[in-house]
Amino acid sequence: MVSFTIADYVQLLHNHIPGEWEDPQSASPVMRATRHLARGVEVGRASATRKVAAKKIIAYTYLRQLGWVVRDPGMEVLESALFL
Repeated sequence: MVSFTIADYVQLLHNHIPGEWEDPQSASPVMRATRHLARGVEVGRASATRKVAAKKIIAYTYLRQLGWVVRDPGMEVLESALFL
């Protein structure tokens, strides 16, 4: 496994797993809901005040589940604070 910077998680996901991002309707005007579909199947969903943060959380969580990245304490904190 390789250690990545926070910005690399979304790029790694984009480069190696075909998929698309969707922005479903959010219940709150302040929060931005985002989800990622890989091969038509939802692999992650998150809400955050910024869409970029939600995408990073989704990418990191999915890549961790696959065992592609090592534990990142900074992302773990962000994930626990925002991941829904």
